[in-house]
Amino acid sequence: MEKKAKLPTTKAKAMSLHIGLNAVNPSEYGGWSGELSACEFDAKDMAAIAKSRGMKSTVLLTKKGTRANMLAALRSAAKQLAAGDLFFLTYSGHGGQVPDVTGEEDDKKDETWCLYDGQLIDDELYFELSQFAAGVRVLVLSDSCHSGTVTCCTTAARHDLAADWALKDDAACRGYAYLPRTPSIL
Repeated sequence: MEKKAKLPTTKAKAMSLHIGLNAVNPSEYGGWSGELSACEFDAKDMAAIAKSRGMKSTVLLTKKGTRANMLAALRSAAKQLAAGDLFFLTYSGHGGQVPDVTGEEDDKKDETWCLYDGQLIDDELYFELSQFAAGVRVLVLSDSCHSGTVTCCTTAARHDLAADWALKDDAACRGYAYLPRTPSIL
């Protein structure tokens, strides 16, 4: 007889992180400031939506949108959430590409988010998201260049995720997108 998974007896917790960068630190990007006009508004709007759905939200705008602040917020959420909970991550700002550091990218480039004080590569983002407990639903919305591949996982990692995630071949992603087996969006 097959065992059925136990359903949580408490209401699922939901947390969110919203990052909006209207500029980057020129000293970290060779003099380029990357000015944009509406990314902070995007982050505030997404946080308002999340709050209206009962989520505890963190917002990082431009100068607060640093690598350290973003990673700290992700790690804090990963420690607090358990199976059945939801983490909602949004990013609005520049995206980029850098030479592939691990050799798994077909195009030999890693995709990045251009945070205020330096780029965060897709491999780093994937690692941080993998630190959430099994069964935590993670939804990432990225409004940036190269955002279609910023959360794609490596070939080796696809096999590790197969038990917890349904994998969907996605031509736009040139790889895989993650779809929870039991989708439940906001």
